[in-house]
Amino acid sequence: MDGRRRKKALAELTGPYRFMQLIWIILSHPQYEWDVMIRYVDGRKETVEALAEKCRASGLFRNIYSTTESGLSDSSGKKMGRMLEVMWYLVTFRRKKYMKRVIERGVGRSDYDLFCAENSFSFFGSAMMNQSQKVPTILLEDGIWEYTDVITPFGFLTTLVGRFLFWIGIVNFITKKNFKWNRYCYKYASMPDRLLEKDYRSVRKLYTNDSIMLKYNKVIGQLYQIDDDHYDAMLFTSVSASKTKYEDNRRFFAWVEKTYHNRRVLLKEHPTDDFSYALKGIDTERKYKVVPGELVVQTAGDADIVFMFPSTLMLALLEGQEVYVIHFDPEIMYPRYQHDYDEMMRCFTGLNIHVIEL
Repeated sequence: MDGRRRKKALAELTGPYRFMQLIWIILSHPQYEWDVMIRYVDGRKETVEALAEKCRASGLFRNIYSTTESGLSDSSGKKMGRMLEVMWYLVTFRRKKYMKRVIERGVGRSDYDLFCAENSFSFFGSAMMNQSQKVPTILLEDGIWEYTDVITPFGFLTTLVGRFLFWIGIVNFITKKNFKWNRYCYKYASMPDRLLEKDYRSVRKLYTNDSIMLKYNKVIGQLYQIDDDHYDAMLFTSVSASKTKYEDNRRFFAWVEKTYHNRRVLLKEHPTDDFSYALKGIDTERKYKVVPGELVVQTAGDADIVFMFPSTLMLALLEGQEVYVIHFDPEIMYPRYQHDYDEMMRCFTGLNIHVIEL
């Protein structure tokens, strides 16, 4: 070391998909020492700890922090308390101080030289984005919604509060486009040319540079070991989005039992899917819930690849890949289901897709 202070960076981590991106970002920015705040989307202690263990095993982080506060799944009382706190800082013209306080409450400091955040569902990530006029801030790829006109459905009160917080620049947890701080951030994406929104400081492509990719593949190989077992099908589930909760899961469940009776399947549950699958008459493996699906699907071989809902994961498949995608009766689903389904399916024109009507 030459005695100079090494720059410090802070990242927010909310799941396996973004962990893969973050590993590449860190390897692309070796001049920084990295801290990470793990705020898993479903707020469950066991999933937060599983991700924290992967962070420790990677050896890439100086400090690892975590919280089970999920934001969306908090109680009504907790949401109201947060709202009152936000309003107090706003009416006293201390928004910037409040956003720094959000960071400091999580990790004990806010004097970082680089932030790496996500772009939705997060007070903590939005607090980092609020610093982006002065501190370089990276935004990870949030998923397929960035390439489609899809709006995540929430209840009336959540949507009302979310629109207000979006408008004043506090948080973007209703996945609306054009959040006011985006224009000051450096956006990384797997398909920059297909992003619907391009109003960023700059847009850069993920997973470039051969020398970095060699290091990246080595780290990924050390962190994740996927068994090369044979399955008749790999089933990728989704979070229930039907009007009656779990009606879509139950229809999918019944179809799987009928289609793969006396066969062997791998059930790769969505990290936030809490439906209880107990498939009868099927040799079922349930694992890899907190492992990136992008890695699991690479071992599919000649197994059927089945998605309960169009998925970001499908962007990782090779052109011409044969897949099966469930299409539920729109009458049982949330109001925008058919619109969102069509929007997402347009992203996968290079795949050989068989639609299963349920």
